[in-house]
Amino acid sequence: VVTAMGRPMPQPEPQYARPISPKENIVPTRDDIACVYTLLRGDARLGHHSFQDRDLLTRIKAGGGALSYVKMRLSLCILDQLGVCRIQEPQDGHFIFDVNFSAPKTSVESAPLYRRLRAQVTEG
Repeated sequence: VVTAMGRPMPQPEPQYARPISPKENIVPTRDDIACVYTLLRGDARLGHHSFQDRDLLTRIKAGGGALSYVKMRLSLCILDQLGVCRIQEPQDGHFIFDVNFSAPKTSVESAPLYRRLRAQVTEG
């Protein structure tokens, strides 16, 4: 996704696709993605539109979330793809975001990245 300001949110490249074992536990669940969205939505309502990746992860864990750094980053990409948030990373680890409060309800399965990740999960 190319944006007017800063760098676009980096999207994982499909050429690096490989089978993912469920034991790796890197594919975010709907609840993981909802947790990230809830924090961003709350921040946007308070007028905050930027965060550091490590700060967001700390807040997730403080709230009882069990997301890894990878799951958090993938959740951000998925939210951007869904159009519920516009997320940019102008500097490594520093994000600027805007929540689309008028976005219609959508399913995480409609995000190409989420579908691709789910398709890569293998049994075993």
